[in-house]
Amino acid sequence: MALPRINSLATTSSKPTSPKLSTTTFLAPKHDLNLSPCKQPCTDQSTSTNSPSQAQCSIKCCSESRRPEYFLNRIPDDTYVRIMDTTLRDGARAPGRAMTRPEKLAVARKLAELGLDVIEVGFPASSEDDLETSKLIAREIGNGVDELGFVPAIGALARCDVRGDVDAAWEAVREARRPRVHVFLATSEILMKRELKRTPEEVLVLAKQGVSYAKSLGCHDIEFVCVDAGRSDKEFLYRVYGEAIKAGATTVTVTDTVGQNFPTEVERMILDLKANVEGIEDVVIAAHCHNDLGLATANSLAAAQAGARQIEVTINGIGERAGNASLEEVEEYSGLSLQPHKAIVGTNVLAHASGIHDQFISDGNIESLVSKHQQSGLAWKLVDIQVNSHQCQGLPTVNVKLVDVKGLEHSATSEAVDQVNAAFYAIDLIVKVPVTVVECSTNSDTADNTIWAQVKVSVKQASQDTISGSAQSFNLVESCALAYIDALNQILAFGFPAK
Repeated sequence: MALPRINSLATTSSKPTSPKLSTTTFLAPKHDLNLSPCKQPCTDQSTSTNSPSQAQCSIKCCSESRRPEYFLNRIPDDTYVRIMDTTLRDGARAPGRAMTRPEKLAVARKLAELGLDVIEVGFPASSEDDLETSKLIAREIGNGVDELGFVPAIGALARCDVRGDVDAAWEAVREARRPRVHVFLATSEILMKRELKRTPEEVLVLAKQGVSYAKSLGCHDIEFVCVDAGRSDKEFLYRVYGEAIKAGATTVTVTDTVGQNFPTEVERMILDLKANVEGIEDVVIAAHCHNDLGLATANSLAAAQAGARQIEVTINGIGERAGNASLEEVEEYSGLSLQPHKAIVGTNVLAHASGIHDQFISDGNIESLVSKHQQSGLAWKLVDIQVNSHQCQGLPTVNVKLVDVKGLEHSATSEAVDQVNAAFYAIDLIVKVPVTVVECSTNSDTADNTIWAQVKVSVKQASQDTISGSAQSFNLVESCALAYIDALNQILAFGFPAK
């Protein structure tokens, strides 16, 4: 059996940057926050003082601005745009990507550390696991006030016309300091007929009832979403949004559900809503855009330019079909630093959960990898790793415990000149896939084993292409072991032989 050898172990670091803005302010860096850590956000149902001319003339950059106090139905700073991340809900609809509960919690924690205003954590009515995961995030992340007083709002999705959905959503988020319920209802003619099987007048009633019911449960921060707003009759949209606002909605969301709109159309839609919806000045307008024509980010920015003050995004733009507006693309305008964020999500949680590492593999392998992994799942999973450095007694030893696809546990111990190679050798004793490690690189603040590290391990088997695995952990040796197993799982998925 060919044992791996590390040719290089490179450690890099990066520092956040704050590019300046020339238009509206998106998300301020966390060192410049000013947010009250109250148990329940302040409610202000009075008329907003938003001034379009003021918003157009006011120029701020993230490094100079402060996050305004969180009001449910308005944003005191006319130039500030909230960012809502829906990676854990809409992003979870991406084919082939499935996150475990610990992984979702890790993603939510990183989103909070980045300072996201709102985190949509799931669709609790869809399953018991989604409900319990959403509750866990609401309790832990939704109450995690940092030293500067910041805590994100935690939202959960529900069908507006199904009371059981609303019940589940409220149960999921009610323990958060800033709980939100997001209710949605189709408003385009085609979806009202084919999906809801309702008339427009019936949909108007459902909109009012759904928002009213959420409010009756004790939720005061309610986002009302018109699904397929981009293809809906404008006059009907004005009425639906008006009814939702009267019933107690604090945010109303414009959606380009099928990703067919252009930026000029989105901008016009926002402007028309501001001019024609009764009570629109008393709520926050949000934009939720899909990327079927590659315009999700452009449409989101156009919406913000027209007056939307909440943009909804996912990490890497993941989501159903072509995905959503991408947080890291919006990052160019927001001043957010995404290195820790992308390390967790882009190369571990999402990819590791599904086994898809399309940023590291050749195009010819992607289709094979997706189909095989969807059928068989991960071949090997690390359940425990124990490191004994033996600093004064000889070579370090590492013991690993792996679980195979049948759930059987396997254990092995090996030693080497360093802990990482010892871990690789121990894994080889179990998996028995002959490979050579051609690269092992880590991106972290330091190489200290107790510091968070994101690792990429590239391996090669005979004449086959180089395959890369990635992982992250607060322990460098564990990160390397996880990334190595990730690469081996990909090799097994391609059908390459084990010895």
